[in-house]
Formats: sequence, C-alpha cells, structure tokens
Amino acid sequence: MELLDDGQRRRLVTYHPGAEEWIERLPGLVAEYARKWRLTIGPSYRPGGDASWAAPADRADGTPVVLKIALPDPDFAAAFAVLRHYDGHGAVRIHEADPDERATLTERCEPGSTASEHPPEIALAAAAEVLPRLWRSEPDPKIPVPLLRDLAADRAVRLRERADRLDDALLREGAALYAELAVATEDDRLLHGDLNQRNVIRGERGWLAIDPRPCHGDPAHELAAWLVNRSEAEPDPVGQARRLADTLGLPQDRSVRWLAAQTVLLCSWLMDSREPGPLTAYVRTARTLLAAA
Repeated sequence: MELLDDGQRRRLVTYHPGAEEWIERLPGLVAEYARKWRLTIGPSYRPGGDASWAAPADRADGTPVVLKIALPDPDFAAAFAVLRHYDGHGAVRIHEADPDERATLTERCEPGSTASEHPPEIALAAAAEVLPRLWRSEPDPKIPVPLLRDLAADRAVRLRERADRLDDALLREGAALYAELAVATEDDRLLHGDLNQRNVIRGERGWLAIDPRPCHGDPAHELAAWLVNRSEAEPDPVGQARRLADTLGLPQDRSVRWLAAQTVLLCSWLMDSREPGPLTAYVRTARTLLAAA
C-alpha cells in the first residue's frame, strides 16, 4: 500500500531536516512491526501527521489498534512515558511500544472523529471531559518533563527575534506577554502540552487524548492550546476563553492572556510561511485578545 501521499511527504520533509532517510526506512519498519506484533494493517490515516506515520490495524486476536511510527524526536521518550503514566485515564491506552524506533501500538478509537471536526459546543464538551481527567494525574518524578515557564521564556526570546527581523509591533507585544507568563503560578500541574482539538478523539470510552508533548505548569496554557487553532473563526474569542475557563475552574484573565500569546505565536509562524489568508484573520483575533489581556 502507499504509506505516504504527496502532501504528507512534503510536510515531513519541510518540517524535519533528514526526514528523507526516515521515509526510505518507513516501509521496512511497517513490515517489521506487522510481523512482530502480528498485525493486519489498513490504509494510512489521511491527511496524516506532521511528525509521524499512522494507520489502523487489527491484532491476531481481532483487537482494533493503531500503529504509529514517529520521526526522531528528543521529546518522544517523555511523551511515551507520560502516555503510559496516564494509563488510559483521559488518554488512549498503549498495548505495545518500541521506544528505540518510536513505534507504538495504541487502542483504536471508534468512530474516531476528532474534536476539531465537531461544532464548537461539542468541542467544548470534549474539553470539559478530557482536561480534568488528564490533570488528575500527579507528576512522576522519574519522568523528566520540561517546565512550562522555561518553554514560555524560550518562546519570548524567539518571538522577540522574529519581531526584530520582521519589524512587527504585534510580535513584540506577544513576546512581552510570553515573558510575563513565564513566571510560575501556584497552580502547577502535569500538562498534556499539545492539547489542540485534533489531538482529542471520540472513542467507545469517550473523548481521549493522543500525542502528548508533556510539560509541567499552568493549566490555563492547555485551554489556550485547545482554542487557538479555531480562534480566527470565533466572533468573540475573549468571551469563548472566559466561558471555557469558567467550565474548567481556571482564572479567566490568565486564560485570555495565554490565548493571546499563543495566537500571536501562530501569527508569527504564518508570517514566516507567507500564508496571507489565515494570517489576516489571526492577526485580527490576536489584536482583540491582546486588548483584553
């Protein structure tokens, strides 16, 4: 079967230097795990991920699973360990894993739609179901995860550099906000770290998270990650952030500030990628959020 279509192949090569070598190895890896874990593998998921290959499969006993193989990533070990740590509470369960090749066999969610495919009110219900379940997991000191305040400080530096290069006032304001948010809060938790709406899938056990990039810090960051990719289509992004904050028991003001910072960061990526259509809408949203922040 064709493992990668042209679109996914192009994204992998664009985002990951050295991806060509991994792409050449991929057919052999898929065949190896099909034998090792006794799998019947279906067609690859489309449009596919930006850092991995995945496909539905069935084990020899008929158990439905997902085989995923990720590109080389220094954060994979922590992501895999945290997924094990969740043990199915708010996230998919792991059946098998080979950390050396970043291959995992996880439970398959059916019908398998992501929260991003649903109307905002259903996505809101998904967030209210998944996030509290994930946050109940206490950090395991044996799993090294970065601190969100360090990540925020790094983003502030990167945004300042991009603001200077592009001579952009919006990016400078976002950099200053990230620097302020880098200060630790009293409410520090183990975070999924990349809980956008494409990373929460509906299954028989309810809404479940996949693909964590874990960190430890302010849970309001998760709210912003949840909203940011759809914020440009939201007529009232400030009100939406405040409503979700109330639902999750988070401070409204800090939630709006995180969403403003992440929206500016997204604008900076779009500026570099020269995508004027979505950029215009996100810049408008970022200004609205910054005014409220």
